[in-house]
Amino acid sequence: NERECECLPGYVGNGVQCLEKVVPPVDRCLEENGGCDPVATCSDLHYHANTAGVFHLRSPEGRYKMNFTQADIACQAEGATLATFKQLGDAQQLGMHLCVAGWIEGGRVGYPTRFPSTNCGDNHVGLVMYKDPVDQSSKYDAYCYRLKEVSCSCPEGYVGNGDFCNGVLTSVLATNGNFSIFYK
Repeated sequence: NERECECLPGYVGNGVQCLEKVVPPVDRCLEENGGCDPVATCSDLHYHANTAGVFHLRSPEGRYKMNFTQADIACQAEGATLATFKQLGDAQQLGMHLCVAGWIEGGRVGYPTRFPSTNCGDNHVGLVMYKDPVDQSSKYDAYCYRLKEVSCSCPEGYVGNGDFCNGVLTSVLATNGNFSIFYK
């Protein structure tokens, strides 16, 4: 009375849990400077973090100090939302491994594991999810999904928010000799 489970093409896992196979993100800064000003420095917050925009968030008070509502608010304060099951699964496939329970979207609790360990998820690899429904007043950390994909910053001698950079007029004039009459 045994059965064998395997994931369908396009999915990864052990057959008991199958996650949609993630396509690794491409650095958005490589195309049109990520939408930043041409002179700005672009950093792709999803690509460089290697977790597809997902990050672990702990309360300043310490480990496991946030209920579901507090976790949701804490993510929003970081310019993020609580990660979805799929977003956390994508992050796990790209390298995220944390043996720390955290809230995700929908009031669920779990954590991503990359390798088996008896001390972490009872040797499970993938997403270790707590039984549903979880008491929303229980205290855990949070897994957030960064809404902003790229960060733009203007170089020295320029002013602006990174989306637009303007040279400081005196710097531009001082470095361009053909403006010398105007500059005087």
